[in-house]
Amino acid sequence: MRPETQRLFLRFLPAAADIMAFAVSSLMAWLALSVLAGAVNAQAFRDAAAFAFLLGILLLRPETPEMAVRGFDAESFLRLGARVTGICALTFVLTVLTGEGFTVFPFEIWVLWIILGTGCLVVGRALARSVVAALYRRKVSYENVIIVCAGMQGMRLAEWLRRRAPHIRTLGFFEDRKDRVDMDRLPAACLGGIADAVEYCQNHTVDRIFVALPGMAEARIAEIVEILSILPVTITMSPDLAFLSQAQVGKLDGAGLPVFDLSGRPITGWRAVLKRAEDIAVALVALIVFSPLFLVIPVLIKMESPGPVFFRQPRYGFGYKPFNFLKFRSMYVEHCAQEDIKLTERQDPRVTKIGNFLRRTSLDELPQFINVLKGDMSVVGPRPHPAGVKAGERTYEEVINAFARRYRVKPGITGWAQINGARGNTFTEDDIKTRFALDMYYIQNWSLWLDMVILLRTLVQGFVGRNAF
Repeated sequence: MRPETQRLFLRFLPAAADIMAFAVSSLMAWLALSVLAGAVNAQAFRDAAAFAFLLGILLLRPETPEMAVRGFDAESFLRLGARVTGICALTFVLTVLTGEGFTVFPFEIWVLWIILGTGCLVVGRALARSVVAALYRRKVSYENVIIVCAGMQGMRLAEWLRRRAPHIRTLGFFEDRKDRVDMDRLPAACLGGIADAVEYCQNHTVDRIFVALPGMAEARIAEIVEILSILPVTITMSPDLAFLSQAQVGKLDGAGLPVFDLSGRPITGWRAVLKRAEDIAVALVALIVFSPLFLVIPVLIKMESPGPVFFRQPRYGFGYKPFNFLKFRSMYVEHCAQEDIKLTERQDPRVTKIGNFLRRTSLDELPQFINVLKGDMSVVGPRPHPAGVKAGERTYEEVINAFARRYRVKPGITGWAQINGARGNTFTEDDIKTRFALDMYYIQNWSLWLDMVILLRTLVQGFVGRNAF
């Protein structure tokens, strides 16, 4: 199980325990009622219990790691008791309004329900918290962080996290100005300069990057964020802990540490789970539907020109990590050199006849559903580009300084830019600027509904476009 999935599971474990507690308390109250009253209007009680159960779910909220680590205290007990009392009161009002009230349920039963419900919730939540806290202490599921800048502020931050947040593991520091730092006093290893943090995050699981600099160092902070913004990792600035009592910003889960995020991963938690489920489902359906073409197209490619059926090219994906991008080969094999990144043109002599048809209909993109199943790509997202490709006379990164921010989500087969006409080659700088703006709109406004809209519009508009050649 991936660390992010583990944390998601542990975050909702106490809520699941609450739901079970409501079910158990309702059953126990029903059995107690049967014993005390001898005969029970079971259907009415089940209706009321179901209503209480649903209310309980609506009033639940996932626990933060801070709550789990802290354990179960008197304040938590009173909060749960108030919650159960409120749920029972609302249920009682409902039964009165529907004409049942005390006729069906003696007052003693409502009191019993409150007592049983509170008791079951306390036991369930206490057990769940104990499990979560034990797992955090054993580092079964933890949040990996690195700290950029190893001055006094960074060292105080690392010490704070060590004492207050057992579920957070500080992997190390990254510092350019090592001559200003006493390396022997660092509570964790210095793993390199700030530029090295990008490669480190690509090769290790890092959930958050702390920038431990004073707020007055605006230029330095902006420079660091610019370097790190290509990563799909939350970048957080922590104020100097010397001013902790005056801080009025949000607190980091489980540490009670005032922080504010400078940059965050756009799709996280359950949203990431839904996105991945969507990718797998759509990719499987597409591969099944288009499976006959996977038999026909390779034969046609081989009949016209010798060479491999698939074209593989390294492209940058999620987190700026390279992956092997797949397409059906549409050019003569001698023009498929990796260093040849010249954009195709109309009537391009490098393109075969069958390749021209595949490119015009976008059927050459079908193997990318394999990339989706492997996790390298998403069905919907910004299109991946070859390294060094140009718009006009300059590379994309030279035209747009923040171009790498596209790598904070997985690249896609289709996207918001493509259905809005920004597909195909980018012959001018305005072309890539338009595409980048549309890609950033998608990243900043992602939702499952938006993906469905893009997929439907892709199907309706088809894969053929005036810029497909």
